[in-house]
Amino acid sequence: MESIDELLRKLKEGKINVNEARTIQRFIAKNLIKKDPENVQVVAGLDSAYLGNKIITAISFYDINERKVLHEEYSIDEVKFPYIPTLLFLREGPQMVNLAKKASMRADVYLVDGHGEAHPYRAGLACFVGFMLDWPTIGVAKSRLFGKIEWFNDEGVLKDGDEEIAFIIKVCNRKYFVSVGQRVTLKGAFNIFKRTIEGCVSVPLERAHILANTIKSRYENKDSDASSFRQ
Repeated sequence: MESIDELLRKLKEGKINVNEARTIQRFIAKNLIKKDPENVQVVAGLDSAYLGNKIITAISFYDINERKVLHEEYSIDEVKFPYIPTLLFLREGPQMVNLAKKASMRADVYLVDGHGEAHPYRAGLACFVGFMLDWPTIGVAKSRLFGKIEWFNDEGVLKDGDEEIAFIIKVCNRKYFVSVGQRVTLKGAFNIFKRTIEGCVSVPLERAHILANTIKSRYENKDSDASSFRQ
């Protein structure tokens, strides 16, 4: 059997198959660290947009104490994998990891637009990003993949049997499913996430979303071939 390092190398080269990807997910799920970071101040949001065969990945850094955006960056890469349900990490994960590593700032915690442990294999996109970076990450998704929801007014819990796998919050007309990515507890993840909310949105995630789609629109409006992308 190939080692996890060999499988991750194959993933980087874009040569991994579904069974090998599942092996990576199972390995990550068994190696999640659930311990909250201390003195969290800067929280980053990571999101992606697509144009042709390109993926635009954006990151926005937000100070939860000063309640202001500090810095934003983006990257443009080729899409190496098709969309496969429950394997979003293949399509978006490596680009998020690379952008976070290369960014000129470092956050205390990273919010990832995708599921963390609230995933049928207990290792969604946020878990992959956190595992590869070995930094605290939180999964934030807009819908559930599985599980049963129990609501308590505008907050709820997503359960797999008796196990709590995500907390949910309704903000205006949106629902956010918040789960463990890496190096954070579920309760800690939820408390950190709530501190990023202003009005109807999570600021770092919303700003990353806006940046990724602004870059996308820039090229669409120029009627540019995706192959002509430049950062």
